[in-house]
Amino acid sequence: MFEHLFAPIKIRDMELKNRIILPAMGTRMAAENGAVTDKLIAYHAARAKGGCALNIVEVAAVHTPSAPAHFVSISEDYLIEGHKKLTDAIHENGGKAGIQLWQANGNLLPHAWIRRRRCWLFRI
Repeated sequence: MFEHLFAPIKIRDMELKNRIILPAMGTRMAAENGAVTDKLIAYHAARAKGGCALNIVEVAAVHTPSAPAHFVSISEDYLIEGHKKLTDAIHENGGKAGIQLWQANGNLLPHAWIRRRRCWLFRI
């Protein structure tokens, strides 16, 4: 039934060592400003080391004003260095890295208020 699970597979130009994929999750391991943390790097490095072929890192905010606290963000240039460290750690442990782009709901309350309260609230 699972005879192909541990077999390599090629998807266009990307070759995976097996067919085990970690889907995107909101781990809330990022810093309050959306920066990658050592904890998040260790989490993904461990999964790659354990045999996961492809880590879809996380839902990543693409718009700073609607990005909730402690979710990965790719909306500012200063965040690039952390994502590079994360990607390198996954690669060093035999995995590939991907990311899920995410635009938060337009009904979220103002950005600063969300970060202060560390929660998601919606207008009713």
